Amino acid sequence: MLSLLPEAEWMGFGTPVRMPSYRRPLGVMISALAERGFMVELIVEPRPIEGLKTRDPETYELLGKRPSFLCIRTRKEMSKNQPSPGGEQGPT
Repeated sequence: MLSLLPEAEWMGFGTPVRMPSYRRPLGVMISALAERGFMVELIVEPRPIEGLKTRDPETYELLGKRPSFLCIRTRKEMSKNQPSPGGEQGPT
C-alpha cells in the first residue's frame, strides 16, 4: 500500500515499527475537532521513561524537548436537536 504520509521507525517496545506520521499546528488540530462537535478534555505529550536516559541519553534529551506523540482525549458534544446514538432526540 502506498502511504502519502511520511513514515518513521519507532522502537518503543524493542521491535521496529514503521509508523505514518504528520505534523500540524496545534490550533489546526484542535479547531478541526471543535468544528466537528468534539470537546477537548485532556492533552498529553508523553515524555521518555527514565530508563532511556542511561540507554540513549541523546534521544532522551531530544524527546524531553520535542515530544514525538500528542494524545488528545475528546468527548462528543451532543446538540439539543442531534439524535443520540440510540436514535432518541436530545432534550428540547
